[in-house]
Amino acid sequence: MLPFKDQRFLDISLLVLGFLGAVWFFVDMENYHPLSIVEINLDEERAISTADSLFHFWEYQQVNLKKRAYVEADNDLIDRIQSAYGRKNYLLTNDSENYRSLPLYRWAVDQFLVTKEGAVNAVSFELSKEGELLSVNVDNDIVSEQRPSSRKLIRAGFGEITGYNIQREDSIITNLLDFQHMGSSSLDGFEILLMSDEHDQGNFVWQGAEWYLNNSYWKRFNFRQDSLVFDDDGQVRYAQLKFISTDTLMGVIPEINIELLPAGVIRKMSYNLINDIPFADEISTTKINLISGFVLTMIVWLLFSFYLRIKARALDTRPALIISILTGFSALFLSILALIKNLNVNYQAEEIATLFSQILQFGVIGALTAVSFFVVTAVSDSVTRQYWPLQLKTWDLVRRGMFKNKPVGLALLRAICIGCFMIGVYTVLIQLFPEAYISGNINFLNDEFILSPVANTIRSFLYALGMVVIVFLILGNQFYAKTGKKWVIPLVGAITFGFNNSFSITINPEIYGVLIQAFIGLMLGIFYVRFDFITTAIGFFVFANFLSTIPGWIVSNSPDESSFIGFLLLLTLSLGVSIYFLFLGEDKDRLPEYIPEYLEDQAREQRVQQELDIARNVQETFLPEKTPEITGFDTSAICIPAQETGGDYYDIIRLNEEKVAFTIGDVSGKGIQAAFYMTFIKGVIHSLCSIFLSPKQMMFHVNKLFSQNATRGTFISMIYGVLDLSNRSFTYVRAGHNPILFKKADDSIEWLQPVGVGVGMANEKNFDKVFQEDEIILHQGDVLILYTDGITEAQNEEKEFYDEKRLQQLIITEKMKSAKELRDLIIEDVRTFAGSSQQSDDMTLVVIKG
Repeated sequence: MLPFKDQRFLDISLLVLGFLGAVWFFVDMENYHPLSIVEINLDEERAISTADSLFHFWEYQQVNLKKRAYVEADNDLIDRIQSAYGRKNYLLTNDSENYRSLPLYRWAVDQFLVTKEGAVNAVSFELSKEGELLSVNVDNDIVSEQRPSSRKLIRAGFGEITGYNIQREDSIITNLLDFQHMGSSSLDGFEILLMSDEHDQGNFVWQGAEWYLNNSYWKRFNFRQDSLVFDDDGQVRYAQLKFISTDTLMGVIPEINIELLPAGVIRKMSYNLINDIPFADEISTTKINLISGFVLTMIVWLLFSFYLRIKARALDTRPALIISILTGFSALFLSILALIKNLNVNYQAEEIATLFSQILQFGVIGALTAVSFFVVTAVSDSVTRQYWPLQLKTWDLVRRGMFKNKPVGLALLRAICIGCFMIGVYTVLIQLFPEAYISGNINFLNDEFILSPVANTIRSFLYALGMVVIVFLILGNQFYAKTGKKWVIPLVGAITFGFNNSFSITINPEIYGVLIQAFIGLMLGIFYVRFDFITTAIGFFVFANFLSTIPGWIVSNSPDESSFIGFLLLLTLSLGVSIYFLFLGEDKDRLPEYIPEYLEDQAREQRVQQELDIARNVQETFLPEKTPEITGFDTSAICIPAQETGGDYYDIIRLNEEKVAFTIGDVSGKGIQAAFYMTFIKGVIHSLCSIFLSPKQMMFHVNKLFSQNATRGTFISMIYGVLDLSNRSFTYVRAGHNPILFKKADDSIEWLQPVGVGVGMANEKNFDKVFQEDEIILHQGDVLILYTDGITEAQNEEKEFYDEKRLQQLIITEKMKSAKELRDLIIEDVRTFAGSSQQSDDMTLVVIKG
């Protein structure tokens, strides 16, 4: 045997490849990931404290505001630089150890004033990774309320002027504040030199702005003065100054705009990184349309498949319900973790209605997630059990709580190795394409959720489960069923993953992202074909966690470090559990097979259907194969059951050379029970008809035997008659059955209905008293029509009955030559009348023509 065909050899190879893949990922990923240059020297609390210190240092008063801090990135510029200069040059130029680098990653500190109308961003800071000022914006309401001033700058501007003292300084500040806030006070003397466009203001304004500039991150760059504009916005007056850097870094020129208030306090500092670098690769409209069309098609197709399989009762809803509840609560819990994280910004204690509304929205999200997973899980389980049930063997053990066994342990170990191997391959693929680069977007889990390790596990679980179920269990198995080729499943994985850009990191240019994602989908498909569903799903879960926790270890002092450590602990625990199950778990041959209830129901229904088919075949053998030849008469008969078996019965029995017995009956009820009694009554009639030639005597003894053996409440309506060929007489009785239609040769119609009750409805004494025997002579051309109520009580779409009048009208107008033609005419007319209405009762017809 070749070694690569041996399963143990393949498992050992997978274990080695998984180890190498994980090692390669941690060693090589930092050579390509733009986050590898990020070194965060602050945490969220220190970033807020640094912003507060600057605010106080500028002589603003502290305000009781709700605050949050988070790391953000200049995604667009990062991608442009990588696209234009290459990922390696980007990493070298923007390394955190370089003295002069672009602030592509920074802390954003937002301070909110929460009102009844909502949260207002009152003060916003941007700080470098080291905590130096990048930008600031103070809302006019804060400026107007506090009327801030800077004695440091005023002294620097006026301290050397003759006559300057503390009293003069207070007067200057008062006048400047009045002027600053659009007051009517006029500025005189040297005061106007600080802030007025009507006189030569000298360098005081520029010096004030440069003081703020030199106490910020931008002190690293050389700037030239560009423009100075005096303006007001209706609330405050200010000077707007622009500085442009004389340094160019990778085609980027920083531009700084400062708004300085007359009293020397900064109101706003903003920056613009001017560049003419071409736009980075973006997702094309065609790809977006393809993804949207695919998702919409999948939703419609899933709902249609769900409907068809429910209609066919081919769904195991119990596990689907468990999965839907689990995923629904997971989605709800994930939303609550996000809500609590942002609670300090968006919620005040008195805003109960707002909080309740948000919780209600999250409840709807959880419900939609639960419904979606119910449909997806139910359809995938049904499809897979129909086309490839072997892929659910391990899953069946897990869903029944049978964890401690060797198959589950082996599946878990393989899955861990698969996830590690794929992340190594992912890293290698990035290296193979020198022009490919990882997008610079940064989304720390800690900025989105509390308990970020738990949140990341839940999010990765929902993503991995949904993707594997839809792509492989549903799509892959459907294509496999159509083609009979297993290799089509990896192909489906490659196509769907190639156009699915939902990985937690994005590869640009787009073509490389598509190729790498497609290869990952191809690998997952191969593992699905080689192993099973649960192995593939857990393997992809491990891979997704590797990607989502990259910021936790590649960024120095990362706020996501706990998420990364949490994932490593989960991975280590899973590895230990898998080994424990492998050594101490139950063997495969000791584990019971699982058969879903709906498959057992289908098998039971198939057995019942087979039994019904047998019963119907047996019942059909009890009916005459063909009507016998009767000298001087033409006869024809038919019985059409409404179900597989029925309770209608007819028979034509030759008693002797001169006499023939005709009978037609209808047992109360339908189905097997009615068929049983029909069979019973046939045996009774065949046993007694040659003994009792009188129809009345015959029915008396039939009633006696039937009443002794049938269950109470069961009865049979019958007509039994004997045709005497010697004198063409027809002697008959009617046991509560439909009347006989008698059409004479002259086209006159007579309804024959002698007195009588149904067989089994009366005891011997009463039955004989209410029974009447009649006799008619059948001339040539006369016709007798015996039928059951399935003929006259057939209904159309409007619930109208066919009834005796329509039957009579049909017979009057027709001049048929044979009994069979007349029989077929009646059946066709009944079906035409009924239209699309389903047949609800057995239809039996006997035609005797003289």
